Amino acid sequence: GKKDPLVFDGNCKFAIKEFYKEIYSVDEETNRAIRARAYAESLVFFRAFGAYKTASLIRNHPGIKTP
Repeated sequence: GKKDPLVFDGNCKFAIKEFYKEIYSVDEETNRAIRARAYAESLVFFRAFGAYKTASLIRNHPGIKTP
């Protein structure tokens, strides 16, 4: 079968196309609420795996190019 990243990519493209109007028609308040919740949940994940405040380790690694 296909590798997971290919399946995920295809499913994401399909979902965005299928729900384009719903995704991009949310008002600004809802958009801010979604972003705040995503940020809060990300912090929980990063702290749980000991990755909080470690971006500089990746950013300053000589073998990794960042934009």
